Amino acid sequence: MIETDIGREGLIERIDELLEARYRSADLFNLDDPLAEAVFILLSQQTREAVYRRVFESLRRRYARWLDVLAAPSAELEAVLEPAGFHRRRAIQLRALLSCHAGE
Repeated sequence: MIETDIGREGLIERIDELLEARYRSADLFNLDDPLAEAVFILLSQQTREAVYRRVFESLRRRYARWLDVLAAPSAELEAVLEPAGFHRRRAIQLRALLSCHAGE
């Protein structure tokens, strides 16, 4: 066995590097904006990847700002969310999430 002085943290970092080189990180479509990420996660629940990605893109195309989603008529928002299923429930959850953010 080869002894080194890299310490525990250095060892963990090296293991991480080797695993990354061997297996690559999964692309989970993570977003830089935490609010967009929360919306993306909400849409992904019990929904196939291709569908929730398409619905998220439709939502972003239709509404320039997240505040515009809050101002949208319920029927309009539900229509955008419908392909993902549970569109009424998701509309309520999405509005609750965005209302919390808008209140900050």
